[in-house]
Amino acid sequence: MRDRLQAIHPSAYFLDQADTKGLTAWLRHRELLDDDEVVSRLAPAGDAIMNLTLRAELRERSLIVKQARPWIEARPEERGPIDRALVEVRFYELIAHHPEISARVPRLLGSNAESRLLVLQDLGEASDFSDLYRADFVYGEGEVEDLLDWLGRLHRLEVPDEALLVNGGMRELTHHQVFVEPMDPGNGLDYNAIRPGLGRLAEAMQQDGAFWRALRALGLRYMAPGRTLVHGDFFPGSFLRTDAGVRVIDPEFAHLGMAEWDVGVFLAHFLLTCHDADTIPQVLDAYPAGPDFDPAVAKGFAGAELVRRIIGPAQLPIETELGHLASLLDLAREWVRTTQLN
Repeated sequence: MRDRLQAIHPSAYFLDQADTKGLTAWLRHRELLDDDEVVSRLAPAGDAIMNLTLRAELRERSLIVKQARPWIEARPEERGPIDRALVEVRFYELIAHHPEISARVPRLLGSNAESRLLVLQDLGEASDFSDLYRADFVYGEGEVEDLLDWLGRLHRLEVPDEALLVNGGMRELTHHQVFVEPMDPGNGLDYNAIRPGLGRLAEAMQQDGAFWRALRALGLRYMAPGRTLVHGDFFPGSFLRTDAGVRVIDPEFAHLGMAEWDVGVFLAHFLLTCHDADTIPQVLDAYPAGPDFDPAVAKGFAGAELVRRIIGPAQLPIETELGHLASLLDLAREWVRTTQLN
């Protein structure tokens, strides 16, 4: 695997959890460590999917080191767009002088383009929001408002029109996972092994030609060029609870696109975390929308994300009844089809 990374650049450093000495030397060469600091231990930092993300423990502090390799870390047999690391670096650079945005993300301490490696502030003992998929967990007071306020500020940020921010490889990956793969009867998923009865729901969706046409049209809107900087993966796995409050991580899916995408993904997971659909208007009211924001398109993207997470390969530990998932798929049908009217 080291050879696959060094084929991208011969001098690329290969991050290895067992190689504390090598990382110490690499960090010291880039003046990211004091002379008397050494990496004493490397351990996984969260349940990384796309990248290798490790906590580097020093004597009195710790760092997060994150590397994008030419594969998806959780599925090494699948290729991953390696420039996602460069996009993430650029995201941090663009927000650095906007404290109302940068205060809620980890600080970028250093990076190396050849190695596709980032060194980030360690936010300390924190957990992501994945517990929300369990029926007995809910958002804390003010957390939804804080997240959507941050998102609105990000979306209002004026950024240059750069080729890097197209993030084409990651968008194509998302497009396939959201708008194509769930509707493919040959996608290889054993639905009834995932959840008894899920195969029946998947088959009904996959045979719905009108929905498939609307979903495909919505996918083209997702891939269209945009001018809004979006996070790209704004869901509970990208949110952290820290002692200092809510923080947002992992902007490797960031791109210039539609604000409605981020909001739609948030709405979908708000429903998947056992919140009632009747509360969606309140969630939309909490988002400081710009004049061009279209709530119907946001709901359409939410519908696509619901389908992806219920009958697609990106399964979540959702604790709910099959009947509730069926009702969410019915809502997804309605929201996606409505986008054809706008």
